[in-house]
Amino acid sequence: EKPTILHFAGHSTNEFTEFDDGPADIGWWKNLVQEFSSVKVVFLNSCSALTIADAMVGVGVMAAVAMRGEIADNVAIAFAKDFYERLAAGRTVGDAGRLARSALTRTDRELVAVRDPSNWKIEKG
Repeated sequence: EKPTILHFAGHSTNEFTEFDDGPADIGWWKNLVQEFSSVKVVFLNSCSALTIADAMVGVGVMAAVAMRGEIADNVAIAFAKDFYERLAAGRTVGDAGRLARSALTRTDRELVAVRDPSNWKIEKG
């Protein structure tokens, strides 16, 4: 199989993602997307993954979706569901991401920060 989207959902920091068997650093992610050259979109549905997404764009991924700061699980799940529905309906990665982000309608402090476009990377590499 030749995957075109790499989706990670879990916990991360600016420097690594957390798997059951230990952390994966930026170098691990770069190697993964270089090994699977068919990957065109990386979706890091976790906290503080912007640095990792930037690194993957730097090695040739066409588009990345990532959050700069913290995001609650329920918000991340709602965002991903909306994003993929819009992508399946024919929207571009950028449009699907921006529309899914705008669709987050709650007004608590956490979601106000999540809706701020500067807290996201949703763009072409």
